Amino acid sequence: MSEDLEDKIEEKKEQIAKKKAQKRNKGTDSPLDPMLVDPIAAQQERFAGTTSDASTRAEGTVASDVDPDPADDPNKPSDAENYAFPPAGDVDIATVDPGSGEGESLVAPTLEDWVVLDGSHDAVPDALDGRRAVILQLIPLQDVYTQEEWDDTSLTVRTRDDYGATLTIPTDAIKTIQRGGVNPART
Repeated sequence: MSEDLEDKIEEKKEQIAKKKAQKRNKGTDSPLDPMLVDPIAAQQERFAGTTSDASTRAEGTVASDVDPDPADDPNKPSDAENYAFPPAGDVDIATVDPGSGEGESLVAPTLEDWVVLDGSHDAVPDALDGRRAVILQLIPLQDVYTQEEWDDTSLTVRTRDDYGATLTIPTDAIKTIQRGGVNPART
């Protein structure tokens, strides 16, 4: 074979490989599945403008105001862009506006809840950064906290690892609360 033909074959193989990679990545910078990289954004993109998108729900519309789609007609009214979906119904949680959280109450952690310690806080030694700890005590103990009350609360926690450290820390010395037990992935 001539050298020119071999170069063309190699060039064509490279083009095919690039097209396959572009198709796999679908315009993302990462070769990973978008659900692994940013699952919330992937769900928002997937459901944008569909019946599962919470933003398509019309305030003040109730289910009795909306006629059902006919079973035998492929042109369903609910496919229209200006269709007023009732606010109730199944929507993907990733498309719901989280709001500001203003005026919401926080439920007190239970015995089953753990915290992940934040080593960047002065009350937590650097060696315990990211370690999980069981909550032993809340001061003051209440059933429900406002955000301001929670910010003024302190916790007595104990790590369940080789350190076995017992600490009394403010709530801003924790990265997250793991509700219902320890999550399997270390943060």
